[in-house]
Amino acid sequence: MGRLLELFKSEKTLILISFVFIAVIICYCFYDITVDKTDKLSYSKDEVESMAVELVNINTADVKTLCSLPNIGESTAKRIISYREKNGLFQSVDEIQNVYGIGYQDYIILQPLITVQ
Repeated sequence: MGRLLELFKSEKTLILISFVFIAVIICYCFYDITVDKTDKLSYSKDEVESMAVELVNINTADVKTLCSLPNIGESTAKRIISYREKNGLFQSVDEIQNVYGIGYQDYIILQPLITVQ
């Protein structure tokens, strides 16, 4: 009976380890799908200052030019252009916060680097 109990405990442990392993794999797969790897999440002040030498006009910039800005990847650049096409030209630089994915923290970094003129 004692041997049977030990076997049962080891099977429970094996099943628990298997479930944990499967859960980790599932989480990794969902993370891999949902994270946009073209957008860097944050930049240092030195990186920001070295990235853009002249102001980027968000009313005329293409995807490549917008991607030169900090925190702006290809998907965010496409959303900026889509917003511009749907709503007309940006009237002020702070209006970029209306673009999905660009919040106040991003705006603070972008504000000295962009223009609408």
